[in-house]
Amino acid sequence: MALTANATAGNIYIQNASSTNGNIAVSSASAGSNGSTISIASGSGGITLNTIGAVSFASSGNGGNLTLNAGTGTLTIPTGTLSVNGASGNNNGGSIALTGNALSITGGALTLTANATGTGNGGSVSVTTTGSGNGITLGHFSGNIASIQAEGGSSGSASGNGGSVTVSSAGSLLIPNTVNIINVAPQGTNGNGGSINLTAGSAGAANLQINEGLSVNGVVRAMVAF
Repeated sequence: MALTANATAGNIYIQNASSTNGNIAVSSASAGSNGSTISIASGSGGITLNTIGAVSFASSGNGGNLTLNAGTGTLTIPTGTLSVNGASGNNNGGSIALTGNALSITGGALTLTANATGTGNGGSVSVTTTGSGNGITLGHFSGNIASIQAEGGSSGSASGNGGSVTVSSAGSLLIPNTVNIINVAPQGTNGNGGSINLTAGSAGAANLQINEGLSVNGVVRAMVAF
């Protein structure tokens, strides 16, 4: 099934839950501004984004909310960046939720961002595989997730808390020592650190390997009266 959907000022919800449905190939899905939602779910046929720009949100207000659930099929995404960052101003990051029996990244690596702007709070990113032995690897090589960001605030901002990242792998989960490959820290002068949740082997015994590269630090500005 080929999909083109546009909602200038609203949300998009598409669900094909048949146990025998074919792959949903997304050509274009664009939603409105300020926290709009694009949610696409498949039963067993999986989901394929034809291009990395196949899903997009209007550039105003808080970041959008993107859910791609391939069910028992494979979620296929081409190289590039999926972004639900807040728009210019003081806006929160949105949310990204990617789920599939397996995750296939084609043509290179994939970057995921749900960053705030100004004094906004970071958003949330979750990546889940459910099929036995289907692992997730972070890094710059083709087929990997290059980085995941849900940063709060902005450089020099007075507030803005970090967001959250969840990675749950049915197989092994491998994270290299690349600096800030997962970053949920506030970027300003004040703000709480975010949260990172990592799971490996949800469908059977597997390895969880972390070689650093995580940033969750909070920032506290102290004021002392004499």
